[in-house]
Amino acid sequence: MNVLIIEDEESASIHLQNLLQEIDPQIIAVKVLDSIKSALKYLKQNTNFELIFMDVHLADGLCFEIFKKIEINKPIIFTSAYDQYALDAFSANSIHYVLKPITYDSISTAVHKFKQFYANKNQLNFDTRVLLNLLQAHSKKYIRSLLIYSRNGLIPIDCDEFADFYMDEGIVRGVTFNNITYTIDKKMSELEEDLDPCVFFRVSRQFIINIRAIKKIQPSAYGKSVLQIKPNYDGQIVVSKAKTPTLKKWIEFSSNAI
Repeated sequence: MNVLIIEDEESASIHLQNLLQEIDPQIIAVKVLDSIKSALKYLKQNTNFELIFMDVHLADGLCFEIFKKIEINKPIIFTSAYDQYALDAFSANSIHYVLKPITYDSISTAVHKFKQFYANKNQLNFDTRVLLNLLQAHSKKYIRSLLIYSRNGLIPIDCDEFADFYMDEGIVRGVTFNNITYTIDKKMSELEEDLDPCVFFRVSRQFIINIRAIKKIQPSAYGKSVLQIKPNYDGQIVVSKAKTPTLKKWIEFSSNAI
């Protein structure tokens, strides 16, 4: 099995290669890269590997930049010193995550997962847009509360208390889990940027939903889906055919991160 290693610390890449050889002598590192620049160049020209080991922190920046510029259709095992919160997020489904310092057991588990789930290339199915959002969620600070206008001035309400946000004739409304509706002094695009993507997802132009508010995803016509949320919404929250797979993958990843 051929693997690609993207790691900027030489000692770490040598240690990883040694561990891989111990785990399975058939594992061969076809290339070791240490930067975003070198990774982009190589990935655009080569596909002679089945698996990528990628450090989040590279010589010229964070690996997020790679996903912004090219699409990667190979499974990835991330290595870095993020906390347990991130580990839970990235260990879900088609992506594995190993905390540094890496050990024989942690790499062995990751390789076993790859062999178990990805031996069949038809199973290589993950959305790098979801991955990018979750990676960025652990490097960016998101707002924790919203300031709401009241008769007595501004009052702060924790973002986690909101089940959903929606457009109402050009005005943004926020509904709490206690079924109280507030007027929000932000645009939907601003909310989408400011809210933690591990918790909130913009399912359409009209709605941003808290993952804890989702009760059911109901298949609909032409590949679309309809969300049932709590508190109950009188109308239909329709998710497009194009966005439905991304929504499902976001739920899978985010459920492990919150």
